[in-house]
Amino acid sequence: MEVRPRAEPAPERLGESDGRSTWLLALRRGDPLPTAIRVGSRHFVALVAFDAAAATDGELHRLFARLLAGGAVALGTWGRDAARLARVSEDAVLFAETEADEQHVVMTTSHEGESLEEALHHALRRAQPSEAWIETCGAVLVVCAGPPAWEAACRAALADPVAFAARMEAPCAAHSAAPAGRGARVRRRSR
Repeated sequence: MEVRPRAEPAPERLGESDGRSTWLLALRRGDPLPTAIRVGSRHFVALVAFDAAAATDGELHRLFARLLAGGAVALGTWGRDAARLARVSEDAVLFAETEADEQHVVMTTSHEGESLEEALHHALRRAQPSEAWIETCGAVLVVCAGPPAWEAACRAALADPVAFAARMEAPCAAHSAAPAGRGARVRRRSR
């Protein structure tokens, strides 16, 4: 019996929100990282919802480097071992910097202490790139590597982001209205 290597996963387009297409890249244990990440837009907002407990810093850095090379200009992190995810993402941004100026800053946010839904809401409704990339930032990509319930929550939010946002923004919702979300750390990194 011939054993075939696993196919390289690719982002799947699921919907649209506020003029941005929404995409999901679901990674499962053993999946290779995509060589290139393409989402139909020159630049995009990325949220990495990741169970980092089983991943090395090197594996995480490669993921963030590929997101940045693919056009990520706002990068959020959420998941198990969230502090390490945030640290490695910030390191990847610093390594990717070629010219530092105020017009080309990659925004990073850590959603440690928040729910997955709060992190998704931030990516879909609040995350904004630097001024230079506003016109070319036409997508939101969520990279999900964790339990099946995480993928299901991401898929539901990205498939109908308008309904998801309405639920999150309902007056009875117990979610923060702060611009960066409760507990979110926002860092400005040049790219």
